[in-house]
Amino acid sequence: MRNVLDHLPEEQRPWVKRKLAAAWAEPDANMARKALEALADSLEKNCPGAAASLREGLEETIAINRLMLQGALWRTLRSTNPIESTIENGKEHRAQGQEVA
Repeated sequence: MRNVLDHLPEEQRPWVKRKLAAAWAEPDANMARKALEALADSLEKNCPGAAASLREGLEETIAINRLMLQGALWRTLRSTNPIESTIENGKEHRAQGQEVA
């Protein structure tokens, strides 16, 4: 979400954020894809960077919809934070000269 929103003017962020959240909450992966593609199409003319960012990660962002995950596992995997945190921890250990498994 942050990658898309960063390409938008401040006044457009709230409605795009709502559209993104609704699409990602959609349990049907095909419906989620259609909603995200429609959003990207609507952003294309005035915010091509946001549209490109959305299209770039589209399949990855609906992967959880296809897996039909729920609960804590869904909340954990819908964010890149666990991955980014793991990468950051690895960098810190490497910088300290520790072995990264």
